[in-house]
Amino acid sequence: MLIRTIPLDKKHNYSANAVDTVELPKIGLLTDLIATLEVQYDTGGGPSKKEDALARLVKGWSILDGTGKPYFSIEDGRQLKYLNLFQYKGQLRHDDVTTNANQSNQKASAVFKIHPGFKPQINADLSSGIKAEEKLQLISRLTWGAASDLGSDYTIDWATISFIATYAILEPGETFEDIAPNFVTPLPNMIRSPINNVLGNLAHKVPLPSGGVLVRSTIVVLNSSGNRANDQVSEVGYKTPIMGQEKLRIAWTTLQDQNKGIYDIDTMPTGVAAVNWAQVAGGVGLDLSEAKAGEHELLFSTLATGGEILILHEMYK
Repeated sequence: MLIRTIPLDKKHNYSANAVDTVELPKIGLLTDLIATLEVQYDTGGGPSKKEDALARLVKGWSILDGTGKPYFSIEDGRQLKYLNLFQYKGQLRHDDVTTNANQSNQKASAVFKIHPGFKPQINADLSSGIKAEEKLQLISRLTWGAASDLGSDYTIDWATISFIATYAILEPGETFEDIAPNFVTPLPNMIRSPINNVLGNLAHKVPLPSGGVLVRSTIVVLNSSGNRANDQVSEVGYKTPIMGQEKLRIAWTTLQDQNKGIYDIDTMPTGVAAVNWAQVAGGVGLDLSEAKAGEHELLFSTLATGGEILILHEMYK
């Protein structure tokens, strides 16, 4: 087995509200993808930035094979930003945009990592990945936002996302089973759940995915203004579907406090938390391999309407 970490020649180029695709090399096992967003922008006379401005510029992102099967998928750049928080303890760069008026040729950068495996600190992590060389095609498909996602009174001159990829490459006579005997396939799943009603007693129900083992669910709660908030949800829970046994019921802010200890994060961002399913179900996570669609649910008690809950599930088969 050979390990290669290579910068890719192709990159995503910005066009407002457009979908852009980049073909990824079909070699070996893709174990890690570093994606660097760079933006050059100008400000007008009264700029006002949005929180998570650079992450908001990503409106959708998937890694797909030639049949359209996804191996990674998000609907909002903030989902990946805060998954990376739990994976890398907030060490990845995410610049703010300036609020100084009448500035030209300003630059800002953000680093995202797409890492399917269980050991994000190891680029050549063979626990999971994408068997690129077996695919007829492997593409990164990205939906761009627009300058208004940065805030008001901004214009974008250009923006790009460039890649550095790590591959484990088979040598003659080797098979994937030889180099990664415990390999599991990622089953990406994300959901946006609108908060339409104020519901106590864990009555806001969001179906969990089925078909694999659920390891972690990264949750970003937004208010009606689209900003992260801690005053929209008061509790998070899970009950077994048949007996209704309560396996998890925890206050939102207590879950955030637990996350700080589990993931060694000094300060939890507002509106962000994660459910570590190994703590709920034991083993490596919640086994939903044989579950029926919609049989299991993540539960919330809600405090306000008009916002939404973004959930990014890490599941493996």
